[in-house]
Amino acid sequence: AGRQTQANSMVENLSDIMRFSLESGDSMVSLKEEIENCRKYIRIQQARYDNGFQVVWDVEDMLLSNMVLRLILQPIVENVFTHAFKKMLSSGRITLHLMVTDTDFKIMVSDNGTGISDEQVLALNRMFAVPQDEKSAMSGEHSSIALYNIDSRIKMYCGEQYGLHITSTVDYGTTVTVSLPYPC
Repeated sequence: AGRQTQANSMVENLSDIMRFSLESGDSMVSLKEEIENCRKYIRIQQARYDNGFQVVWDVEDMLLSNMVLRLILQPIVENVFTHAFKKMLSSGRITLHLMVTDTDFKIMVSDNGTGISDEQVLALNRMFAVPQDEKSAMSGEHSSIALYNIDSRIKMYCGEQYGLHITSTVDYGTTVTVSLPYPC
């Protein structure tokens, strides 16, 4: 009975994620909705990895009503499972930290995974720095389609000064920082 309940829960979460990603209308959602969608994805991964990782949410309640672009968190977290945790032997940890600065709103997704090389970090951050009107010409030139798409959408909706930035240390982990206007 336990496995069937877990399978039912996974199917329900997957259905909710698909519905969230396919919903038409405004591309903006509350941070609360974006986080809930991401939590459903994480629940699926927890079942898949038999809770072999920890997730820490550092979110102030006052930020939950802030509007953000739909589907910016879940693809970043998905990258953690696809890349950072792929070869790990010990348990993984993801920390999602949200904060407001004087000028913007930041979402930091950090992991203790395998990390990426300085060259890869530099290449990704260079790609994020390319002005929006030049990005369409490079769309086939990189392997991080999800991050590229998130950064492009943020710049298109919020302005060139916003988007993604990556820091990483091989064998210690990676942090993807999402900068958005506050309020968005």
